[in-house]
Amino acid sequence: MKDAIFDDSFITEPDKEIDMEMNSRLSDSARYLKLNLGAKMTAYVCGLSDIRPVNSWLRGKRPELDVEMRLRYAYQAVMLVREAFGGETAQAWLFGKNSHLKDCAPAMILRRARTVAELEDVVSAAKVFVSV
Repeated sequence: MKDAIFDDSFITEPDKEIDMEMNSRLSDSARYLKLNLGAKMTAYVCGLSDIRPVNSWLRGKRPELDVEMRLRYAYQAVMLVREAFGGETAQAWLFGKNSHLKDCAPAMILRRARTVAELEDVVSAAKVFVSV
């Protein structure tokens, strides 16, 4: 399996029950991000300029694979920071420069990520931040 988030060649036809569960989790992740970041910021970290897809995810629609991966990793990072320090700090961390990400904002890394490794770097940076 390649490291690129756009490579979906490994995905097989999902079992309907598993697919419903995955959509539910994605919907929960989207709801969490929308509640804690707002629809505009959620769309931004997922690489989108339009908020309409964010609302469709709340209704169970599944995003494209690259957007889904950004959504999943954004959720992990935001949840880690928010649970440790609260919502305002999570937003500030997400949009502030980060020395663990070569002085880039985690939100920008998420938005522009082309590999899983880049997305994992954001979650790793969140873990470092909460452990300090």
